[in-house]
Amino acid sequence: MRKNSKPPLVLFGASFMRDVVRELAPLPASEFVERGIFISGPQLKGLNICCHMSRRMSYQEQSASGIVATAASTLDALLELHRQGLIAHVFAHSHPGTGCSDATQPSRTDLRFMKNVQHDFRADMIGMIVLTPSEGMTFVRFFSPHMDFRIRVEGSGVYLSEKQGNEYVYRIEMQPTLRYRQTSQSARPALFCL
Repeated sequence: MRKNSKPPLVLFGASFMRDVVRELAPLPASEFVERGIFISGPQLKGLNICCHMSRRMSYQEQSASGIVATAASTLDALLELHRQGLIAHVFAHSHPGTGCSDATQPSRTDLRFMKNVQHDFRADMIGMIVLTPSEGMTFVRFFSPHMDFRIRVEGSGVYLSEKQGNEYVYRIEMQPTLRYRQTSQSARPALFCL
């Protein structure tokens, strides 16, 4: 990214974000192991649109407390995106824990990985950590150790919970509640989501 330019805006749809959570942290939580994927999409003048998940990677090590993807499967995932004309905007992975935004804190390994990606490959890629849903909701953290970015989530049932520096934490309702209300202009109910 050029100096004195606006940081990239990373755009997610709420429904796609729920799909990412379901892919990385499927229920039941008792069978949890960490998983990771690249999230990609087109890039348009500072707008990184997140709309595609890479295929699952193979792991040298995989447990509830960490993953080490094979170099070959990581390269294959990135090449698949490149062949489709997509750019990897986010590396997303799951952490153990439910219901609390503190469990989304990036580990030293997470920070080192993102630092290497951003520095060595000069990639405008950010990190994303998801938790297993509990009681119909979960938390997601976006982070970057060295790159400024902005994030926007369009759609219902996703709320900014906290923002500190280059970290944004969102609370996600896995099944947003649909409500009806009567409008003054029409006798028909208008549908909206809370």
